[in-house]
Amino acid sequence: MMVDTQPTTAAATRFRLIVFAKYPHPGGVKTRLSPPLSPADAAGLYQAFLLDAIQSYRELPAPIEMVIYLSSEADIPAMEELLAASDCDGLPIRPQQGTGLGERLEHVLDEAFREGISRACVVGTDHPTLPLRLLLQGFAALRADSAVVGPATDGGYYLIGMSQMFPELLRGMPYSTERLFQQTLRAAEIHHIPLLQLPPWYDVDDAASLAQLLADRALLPPDSYTEQWLKGNEAATLKLADTHRQLQRRQKTEKMNPYTDFKQRFKLLVSKERHLVVNTLSNIFTMRLIGNKTHGDLAEIGIAEFINQFMYDFKSIHVGKDLFRAKEREEDIVVINELSKVQFPVSLKAYGDGPLQLSTDSDQKMFPFLESQGTDIVNRGQIQKIFKSDAFKGFLSTNIMPLIYNENIKQCNIMIFDHEKAMNDTTRIIYVGKGESFGSRAQVKGRKHPIYMFLDKNDSYICEVRYGGASANALQRGLWTHTRNAVRYFDSITNGWIDYAHNYTIVKLFSLALNATEKGHSEANSILQKDIDNLKLKK
Repeated sequence: MMVDTQPTTAAATRFRLIVFAKYPHPGGVKTRLSPPLSPADAAGLYQAFLLDAIQSYRELPAPIEMVIYLSSEADIPAMEELLAASDCDGLPIRPQQGTGLGERLEHVLDEAFREGISRACVVGTDHPTLPLRLLLQGFAALRADSAVVGPATDGGYYLIGMSQMFPELLRGMPYSTERLFQQTLRAAEIHHIPLLQLPPWYDVDDAASLAQLLADRALLPPDSYTEQWLKGNEAATLKLADTHRQLQRRQKTEKMNPYTDFKQRFKLLVSKERHLVVNTLSNIFTMRLIGNKTHGDLAEIGIAEFINQFMYDFKSIHVGKDLFRAKEREEDIVVINELSKVQFPVSLKAYGDGPLQLSTDSDQKMFPFLESQGTDIVNRGQIQKIFKSDAFKGFLSTNIMPLIYNENIKQCNIMIFDHEKAMNDTTRIIYVGKGESFGSRAQVKGRKHPIYMFLDKNDSYICEVRYGGASANALQRGLWTHTRNAVRYFDSITNGWIDYAHNYTIVKLFSLALNATEKGHSEANSILQKDIDNLKLKK
């Protein structure tokens, strides 16, 4: 492909390909590939990607010039040696500058235009099968007042280019999330910036894209560093193949129970980046200073955004209160697995440590059905029949994510009730009438409405169904349990209790926001997104 330059001056003939790169330190690159790869293997694979990318980009015709921008200035001498040893020497290498990716992109593009470049495109080195023609298309698409973007299949982009500075496309963007590309399109629309799109391609940075690389291995030149590395590292190649098979099995499992995979991924994130969930939960429970129930509503949008910002293979949509009143199910958010494209609803609960409502039983079917079964049910077959009945069809299918707090000692937890274990362990279902109690496990003394209590073989409390007649309110009906009395039926996906502190500044922020203009909100959003981007880099 010929690049359409239409030059009028010497300066107009200068195009620049800006390559963002890292030096391949083990443990510093491709961390999402380790495991299954060791840090050394992951670094070796990245080095192969890097060298293949540089050699490929050098084939771009004039007037395109290439400049490598390295993530760390201290690594420039080592990078020069690496490129020289691979016959890729002679290329200018400069340090990236800025605290976040947005600032770094803005700096390199602004520097290019100040140096007389008329068209500049930024690209990475993580896509060994990327056709060179897509880079040429990117330069050819640019005109005097336009931008271009190459969407990545993970929701980001593999290329962004400009013919003049458009900082609106770079500031306040959700980098390292699956929303980056769509937010970039939205920014271009809002600011009336002509933004052209290239065909999508994929980066190789997780199990799914590794599997895609294996499937596309025929696209690699036989003498490429990536192909040679795969051939020369049989053990690592076997790991890659096993990753492919595991991904396929995982996707099949997700279709059957996607919420289970989500919980495991959430728990893994917290184990590695505990400060993220501590920060979010502290802010959520601070909302109790505004109102006793305010934190529950804000927990829904807070956790939905937590998923969007920090769980890179998932995105979440808040259903919203207007839809909530009309919807058929109880869930508050919809979570989408970006790898398998499976989506599933989740119900967010924010409760104090103690009684916890798992379902409102809005159709009021559970209690009347149990009444038809007797007052002390111990027959195993009958109990199984109850769980399989239409009245209890939501017992296993409702995805509940409870945010639990103990305000007296400022601790919180995210505790998931194990419905399947509860169902399997139930050996007795007993009626407890109005004003009655059952042993030391009674939840309310002198209760105004009866319940059916579910017990294990030791007559220990598991859960209960509360009376759901016409006179019962939402707190007096549905399926309930207790986070202390039934603690053995909960899994903490925050890996235990978390100490939190009230953030009084956020209370002031809300009071100001309610009196500020939309313009002020927009400016504040940009600042907050930049702060979140910095938080992602904090360890």
